[in-house]
Amino acid sequence: GGWAANARINATLADLGNLAVSGFISTPGFGSIEQKVNQRAKEQLSSYDIATNLQLGRFFPESFGLRIPMHFSVSQSLSNPLYNPLNPDILFRDDLASYETRAERDSIRNLAQDVVQRKSLNFTNVGRTRVNPGADARFWDVENFDFSYSYTEMYNRNIDIEYDQRKHWRGGLGYNYNANPKNVMPLANVPMLQNKAFALLRDFNFFYMPSMVSFRTNVDRSYAESLMRNKSSGLLLLEP
Repeated sequence: GGWAANARINATLADLGNLAVSGFISTPGFGSIEQKVNQRAKEQLSSYDIATNLQLGRFFPESFGLRIPMHFSVSQSLSNPLYNPLNPDILFRDDLASYETRAERDSIRNLAQDVVQRKSLNFTNVGRTRVNPGADARFWDVENFDFSYSYTEMYNRNIDIEYDQRKHWRGGLGYNYNANPKNVMPLANVPMLQNKAFALLRDFNFFYMPSMVSFRTNVDRSYAESLMRNKSSGLLLLEP
């Protein structure tokens, strides 16, 4: 039989943000009670995950009004097989013991493992909060702008893939200006239009200036590269 365990820690860092750490491990032979022996896990699984949400604007004086929310996470899952993937009749630990040097054993272990790694960094809606809400907003105020940036990366390798790497960048710039222009009703005081029948004309109004101006632009960039593993004894040229 095997065993498995889960662990999770959540920490609140005052008003700065929070941190979550979790881990998992499972050994060969672990499974539910209704499973047969050959249905149970045939690999050792382990994983960890670290994620944090922080408000970096707290590091600056409150009078600055900076808003810098950041999310960062990193995780990895690792699978070590019970049997040799290229010779399933042999236990993997016995196959490793047949090599003399540690470098050879590490090389074979690196080939047989299934590894998935993920990283992520996000800055969302970064900007400056209006410190004096009562002040009139102007179209050139820095508070009208907000910025966003994110980066994600995933890496995978296993017995079939030497590496599979994917990266994604995303950036964004936004602008939002809300004004209170004077409402103009040019026909409101015309005597002949004071009758209810002319209410539609009398209530005609417009603004000299726009009441809201906004725009947003986003930029995306992705990159992916992978290389299949040469598992044969022949001399094969495999390009990424």
